[in-house]
Parts: sequence; structure tokens; C-alpha cells
Amino acid sequence: MVPDKGIDQQPIDLSGGNVEKIETIELEDGLPVRLISCFYGGAMPLRHREGPRLAVELYRIRRPFVATLKKDEKPSEMGGTP
Repeated sequence: MVPDKGIDQQPIDLSGGNVEKIETIELEDGLPVRLISCFYGGAMPLRHREGPRLAVELYRIRRPFVATLKKDEKPSEMGGTP
């Protein structure tokens, strides 16, 4: 299970045929604003939110592997969207 980039996480590399994406589940609610990252780390406490509240990608592990860090992303680039 891999959450969308709005959730802080380690950027792991899922390429190489070791995993198979099964489904993306999107959760929605009636409040189209973002609060926490904007309030604590931004200039505006509330911002309009586009898209679902949360999206989670489900993968099936096809064979054992050791997950590695994505080469094109640094951990500091992950997390909440501005």
C-alpha cells in the first residue's frame, strides 16, 4: 500500500517487475480545504484542495525484493503539496 504524495513517506522504487499495481482507492469528503500542512508550514492556514482527500495505491508483491530509494526524488521533496 502506497499513499499519495500528500502524505509524508519515503520515496521507494517500485519499478523492475517485482510489484504489480492492483488498484487505486480514492477517499473523498465534503470539505474542499487543506489545513494541517498549510497551518503549520505555510503562510495561509487554509487552502483550497483539488482532487480526493486521500489516494492509496495497492500493489501485489510478485517476488521478494528489497525496496530501494527512488533515484529521482529526495526525501525532502516528498510530502504535502504547496
